[in-house]
Amino acid sequence: MNSLEELYHALRQAGSEPLAPVLVSHGVLSVNQITLRFGDLVAAGVPPWQLEATLAASSQRAEVATEEAPQVDRVDLPTVVPQRRANLQAALMAAEPNNRVASLKKLEDDILAKSTNLANDARLKTYLAICRAWEVVSFPLDTNNIRCFAASLKAGGYKSSAIYFSTLCGYQQRTLRTPISPLVRQTIKDCIRSIQRGAGVTKLKDAFNGMLVGSIPTSETVEPFSLDNVAHNRDMVVLGLWFMLREAEMANAKALDLQLTGKEVTITIPLHKTDQRGQMTQRCLSCTCGVRVHGMCVWHAAERHILRVESHPRRGTGATFPLFPTAEGLTASKQQLIEAFRNVIRHTGTELERPGPTGAPTQRFQGHCLRVSGAQMLTAAGVELSLVQLLGRWTSSAIQRYTQDSALVRVPQIPQQILTPDQQPGTIQLTMAASASRPEPAVVEGPVTKAARPKATASSERGLRAELEKLREAIARPDETFVFRPRARILHRASTVEDHNIPSSWRTTCGWAYGLSTFLRTSSVQDGTRRCKKCFDLNSSSDSSSDSESSGITVLEESSASSAE
Repeated sequence: MNSLEELYHALRQAGSEPLAPVLVSHGVLSVNQITLRFGDLVAAGVPPWQLEATLAASSQRAEVATEEAPQVDRVDLPTVVPQRRANLQAALMAAEPNNRVASLKKLEDDILAKSTNLANDARLKTYLAICRAWEVVSFPLDTNNIRCFAASLKAGGYKSSAIYFSTLCGYQQRTLRTPISPLVRQTIKDCIRSIQRGAGVTKLKDAFNGMLVGSIPTSETVEPFSLDNVAHNRDMVVLGLWFMLREAEMANAKALDLQLTGKEVTITIPLHKTDQRGQMTQRCLSCTCGVRVHGMCVWHAAERHILRVESHPRRGTGATFPLFPTAEGLTASKQQLIEAFRNVIRHTGTELERPGPTGAPTQRFQGHCLRVSGAQMLTAAGVELSLVQLLGRWTSSAIQRYTQDSALVRVPQIPQQILTPDQQPGTIQLTMAASASRPEPAVVEGPVTKAARPKATASSERGLRAELEKLREAIARPDETFVFRPRARILHRASTVEDHNIPSSWRTTCGWAYGLSTFLRTSSVQDGTRRCKKCFDLNSSSDSSSDSESSGITVLEESSASSAE
C-alpha cells in the first residue's frame, strides 16, 4: 500500500472521506503530511477534529501492525519486526505524556539482546543479595562493595565473574547515569584475576570430527521430524556443520528458511549474533554427488529434512513453523537441541565428557559445537580461511580461536607416521589408514627380523600411495599467504610464524597487527590488486598509482596500530 492509499484508508476509517479532495488540492498526499501541515490546513478552513480523527485512525493501524509481529516460543530468541513504512504520527504519539514511559522502556529493552536482559537481571539480583549480606551500599560502585562482592564470588566458586562485573558497570552507566572511576575499574580487574586463579573453565567449546557423522546410517523413510530419532538428528547436524550454525540460529530458523533450487541448497538466517538489524543473510551450497550419494552431502540432508518437516502433523500453512520443531510443533528449547547434538556425536564414537580440573566429568559439547566443529572440518580439508570466514558469517578474527586447532585431528597419528617401517628417517607423512586397520605384528621368540613383519601386497601399496598423493595435494598449504582489509582491500604479506604465536602477535611486514583486526586471507595475488609498498618492497620508480595509494593507507594503519599499543 502506497502513501496515498494509506491516506484514503485513514480517511475512510475516520469517516472523513469528503475531506480527500481538499487535502489533495493543498498538496497533502500522505498521512505524515497532515501532521507537518496541520496549521496550514486549519487556517484553510479544514475542521481540526477531522484531521485529528484521521491521524488517530492511522495510529491505530500502525499499532495493529506492530502487534502482529511474530511471536516465538522461546523468550531468549530474537524476533524480526515486520517491515512497514515510517509513520510520523506514531512517532509523535510516542512522545505523548501517557506513552513516554512505555516508549522509553521499549528503547531500553532493545539495547541488549533478550537473552542478555534476562541474564543481567539475574546477576543484578545476586549482587544486591550479596551486598545486603555484607551490609554494604550496592551503588554507586566503589572499592569496598566491589571487594566484598568478589570475595563472595570466589568463595561460592563463580567462574564467570567478569560477566557479573560487566553487568554491574553497564547498569550503573546506562540506568544510574553514573561513570565508573579508574580506581574502581582497576579494583575489578584485580578481583577478577584473583577469582579466576585456578578456577578452570565454565563451559568447554570442544570440537569433534564432523566427517564421522557421515558414517551414521541415513533413513529415506518420509516420517515427521523427531528430536528423538538419531537418523533425523544426523541430517540436522550435517546442516549445522556445513553452515556453521549456532544453537540459537537453528532454534530461531523457520521451515521456509531452508530452500532447494536445482542442485543448490540455500538457508536464510534472519538474525544472527553480528546481525541485529535482520538483514536476511543467505548462504548457498551445492550438491556434488554422482551415482552414489555421499553421507555428508548437505543437499540430500536438506532434502530429507524438508520432507520430514512438511509431513509434521502440526505443519500448517503459516510462515512461522520452526525448521527443527518439537513433537508439538513448537520451538525446541536450548537443552533439547544440545541433547540432540550430543546423541549424534555419541554415535560417532566420540566421548562426550572429559575430566575437569578437579577430576569431575565435564560436558565437552554445548550449543556452539556444530559451529566450532564445522569451521575446523572445512579448514582441515584445506578450504581457505577467508571462505570459511565468509560462509560462517564471521566479521572479526574470532574465527582464529576455532580454526587454529584444526590440525590437532592429525596429531594422534604422529607416532604411527614416525614409526612406520618403510618411511625414510626425518620425514613425516600423512596416513589415511587408521591404527585399528593395521595388522598386528607377529609374536615370535628372539629378535624380530624384517621377515617377521606383515607385508602388504604390491597393488594395495600402490593404491595407498596414490591416495596419499591426492590427499597431500588437496591439503597442501600455499607457499605464502596474504591478508587484506575487507573495505580497503590493500594486500599485505601475512606473518610466516602464525602457527607458533597467538593472534595478538601477528604482524605483517609493514607492521600491521592484523591478528586483532577484521581481515580476509588469500593465497594468490590477482592482477590489478593494490599492494602494500613496504610488504612487497616496491620502490618509488616502479610504483603505480594504486601502489602509492596503498602505501599511504598503510602509513595510517601503522600509526593507528602504534597509538593503540
